[in-house]
Order: sequence, then C-alpha cells, then structure tokens
Amino acid sequence: MVSTEEWYYSYCFVDEPDGDLLKFLEEVDNGKALDVACGLGRNSFYLASLGYEVIGVDMSEIAIGMMNEKAKRENSKVKGVVCDIQEYNFSEKFDIIVLSYIFHYFFYHIEQIGILNKFIEYTKEGGLLFIKVPYSDERIGSLSLKEGLLRNALKESDNKWLIIHEEVRFSEEEKKWGKYIFLAKKLGLKKKE
Repeated sequence: MVSTEEWYYSYCFVDEPDGDLLKFLEEVDNGKALDVACGLGRNSFYLASLGYEVIGVDMSEIAIGMMNEKAKRENSKVKGVVCDIQEYNFSEKFDIIVLSYIFHYFFYHIEQIGILNKFIEYTKEGGLLFIKVPYSDERIGSLSLKEGLLRNALKESDNKWLIIHEEVRFSEEEKKWGKYIFLAKKLGLKKKE
C-alpha cells in the first residue's frame, strides 16, 4: 500500500505534464493560461509549449523560485507567482484554467465553493476549466469534491457551460482511490428571463 506522503510526492514533484490534461489541449496562436497550485510548473511549461502565456500560482516560495529560474533559463512564457489563491485577485481572465490536485487542501466545502466560483469568474468566454482531484468512494476527509458541487457551481453561475468531459477513474493498484477529471467550456452569459 502506498503511504499518503509517497502518493503526494509522486504527483507533485514530477516533470511530466498531467496525462489527462494532454488529451484535451492543442496548440494555440496565443492565449492566457492559469495553472493553480502549479508546484514546480509541470503543467505550466506544457501549456507554454502549446503557445499559451502562463501564470503559475502556488504558496511555495521554493517551488515558484525554481519554476521562475527554469522559465528564465528556457526563455519560456511562464511566470510564477507566490500567493494564497483564496486571497489573491487576478487582473485578467484566462483562456484555460488548470486546477489539478488542489481541492483536497481545503477541508470545508464552503472554501471549495469559493474557489470554484472565483475561477469560474476568471475563465474567459470560450475558455476552458480543467479540474482534477483525488477521488475515493469512502470520502475520507475532504479528499474529493462533494458530489455535484462542481456541476451546481457551473449551473448557478451567470454563464452557460458545456461539459466536455467528466470521469471518475480508479487506480488498478488501489481500488479505493481514483481520480475525478472534469473539463468544461464557458459558452457565454445566460439569457435573462
């Protein structure tokens, strides 16, 4: 059995971009991307390689420092920012927002709802919202989003959304642990009734 610490490090300190993210994205002429809880920037650098100008945010000064050094060395369009996403306000909207393995850091569902609403707002019309969280049928602590929380947040927003992909996939090694993967596209404002 894999310990929680081994699991955490196996996902947070890898160079390869998230394989589930790879399936959905294509090269762009330009665009702005936000990688939330980016760690060392594995997804940020992949997004930049597709043509996005990327802002990666994380609370770790060490990780952001290392990411900014790599971006400078590679002349990449990646900029790392140290911040608490609950407090930080962005001055722009994004063509894609990646929230990969972040919600389990927030124990209370009210915090998760606040974060979801914030990034729903920061997604441009026509933009994508990619979310990936650990998942367990046993719902240990806050390791996954409460059932229906994401769909309800999109439904209650002022915009129409198209859900492109939604999946729960369990690991072959450990049947009780899996991943919840979600991708949606913001279509535009809802018509007022």
